[in-house]
Amino acid sequence: MSYPVSPKRRRFAVSSLALLLGAVAGCGEDADRGSSAARPNVLIVSVDTLRADHLGCYGYSPYAEPVSPAIDALAAEGLCCDAFFTPRGQTGPSLSSMLTGLYPSNHGLLDNFEGLRDEGSDLVDDFVALGYEAHGFVSYFPVKKTTRHALAFARFAPQRGSWFDAKPQMPGERTERWDDAVEHAFLDFLKQRKSGGRPFFSWIHFYDVHQPYSPPPRFHAAFAGDYHGTLRIDPAPTESAFNARIKSHLDEKMRARTPLDPADARYVTALYDGGIRATDERIGRIVGALRAAKLLDSTLICITADHGEELADHNGFWFHGNSVYDAVLRIPLIVRGPGVKAGRFGDLMQNVDLLPTLLDHVGGTVPAGLDGASFAEVLRGGRPEAPIREIAWAEWQNLILSARTPRWKFILNPRGARPKLPPFERPEDPGYFVECRELYDVGADPREQRNLWREQRATIDELRLQVGDEYSRRFAALVSGAADRVDPADREQLLELGYVGDDEQDYRLEPGACDD
Repeated sequence: MSYPVSPKRRRFAVSSLALLLGAVAGCGEDADRGSSAARPNVLIVSVDTLRADHLGCYGYSPYAEPVSPAIDALAAEGLCCDAFFTPRGQTGPSLSSMLTGLYPSNHGLLDNFEGLRDEGSDLVDDFVALGYEAHGFVSYFPVKKTTRHALAFARFAPQRGSWFDAKPQMPGERTERWDDAVEHAFLDFLKQRKSGGRPFFSWIHFYDVHQPYSPPPRFHAAFAGDYHGTLRIDPAPTESAFNARIKSHLDEKMRARTPLDPADARYVTALYDGGIRATDERIGRIVGALRAAKLLDSTLICITADHGEELADHNGFWFHGNSVYDAVLRIPLIVRGPGVKAGRFGDLMQNVDLLPTLLDHVGGTVPAGLDGASFAEVLRGGRPEAPIREIAWAEWQNLILSARTPRWKFILNPRGARPKLPPFERPEDPGYFVECRELYDVGADPREQRNLWREQRATIDELRLQVGDEYSRRFAALVSGAADRVDPADREQLLELGYVGDDEQDYRLEPGACDD
C-alpha cells in the first residue's frame, strides 16, 4: 500500500468577494443575507484534555453512574467518529490546526503561547464571509494575544461577532469559575439573540477536565467509591488541595517513572472522570438552552477536544504535554444536526479535516492549500470509495513525528528528544522517554505497550521511508526549540499553569542514542 503525502501547502484566502463581504461588518442588509438565511447555525464545543475512550459513547462504563450522558445522547443522534486524531498534544497548536486546517509545522504555532506564521484566514473569517455572526467563548486559550484566532472574533464585533475570554477577565479565580463564566456567557448570548437574524458560528472551549482534577463533591462521591487511601480528600479536592497532596505525589512518581499504587491510580482517574461529568452537565444545559430557544434542530453541534490525557499509560506519566501516544492524540468527534445522518464512522480523520468539512457541509467554498480534507459526504451518510486519509500525522514541536495508519503507529525521534514539560522541569530531570524509533500494531495493541520496531521494521519499510522524507520536509526549515519563541510575560502564565519548566528548556537531546 502506498501512503501519499501532500507537499507543503500554504493556505490560500477565500475569494476576494467573500473577504469583502466578511470585512463589511454591520452594513445594513448585506448582499450575503439571502444566501446565509437557510444555512444552519454551527457550534463547536471543544473540551480541554478529554480522552475519547473515557466517554460512554466510546465504550467507557467503569462506574454505576455514567460519565458522559449528555455527550452520549448527542452521539446517539449524530455521527460518532471512532478514529479522530489531533496532530499535537497541546492546546494552542491543536486548536490552531482545527481552526486553520493546517498542521502545526505549516501554521507555525508549534507550542503554547506562540503565534501563527502568516495572516491567512481561518474558520472565523470563512464563516463570516458566508454571512454568519462569529462568537467565541473560551475559558483559556494559550496563544499570543496577537494570534489571529483570538482577534478574529472580536474583529467583527459588535455587529457580526463577539469574543469572551474568561481567564484574563477573572484574575485569581479558580479554573472551574472560568467554565462557569463561559457557560453563562453563551447562555446569555442565546437569550439575547433575535429571531430571523444571521446564522451564528460559535466556538466554546471548556477547561475544567484539565488538571488540577477537582470535580464537584457529588461526582467525587459517585466515582471515587470506597477508596480511603492517603490521596483522598473529602468532600472533594479543591485546586490547592489537589496540587498540594495529589499532584506533588504524582510528580514524584512521574520523575521516578514508578507506577502509583493501583488503588491510588483508580482514585486519580476517578477525579479526572468527575471533571468530565461536570463538563458533560454543562454541555447538557447548552443543548437544553438551544432546544428551549427552538434552535436545536437548526444548529450543527460538534463535540471534540484539543487533546487527551496519558493517565499513566506510558512512562508513568499522567498528563499530556510530553506525550506522542494515542491516549493523548486520539480525541472525540461527535457531530449532530441538520443534514447529519446518525451512525458511526471508523476511518482515520484529523482535526485539520474539520474546517473543510464544515464549510463543505453548509455550502461554502473550501479553500485551496489545506492539510485537511472534507468528510461532509460522511456526515450526510455516504461512504467514500477511498479513505479520507491513510495517515494521521502528529508532531512534537519540530523534533518528533509520528504516523498513525489503521494498523500501525510509527514514531520517529532521530535526535533522541526527551520532552521536558512538567513534572520534568528541573535541569537534572531526564525528561519523558521516547525511543528513536517506535512501532506499534495498534489493532492488536491499542494502548501501544509493546514496541515492535526491532521485530517488524521490515514489515513497514515503505511507511518508514515515507515518514523519514516527511520528517525532513516538515522540520528542516524550522527553528529548533520552543523556548526562544515564547515571550517572557506569556511564559509566566505557562509556568503558573504547569505548561513549562523553570529552566526554560522544554526538551533535552540525546542524538548519540540514535546512531544505529
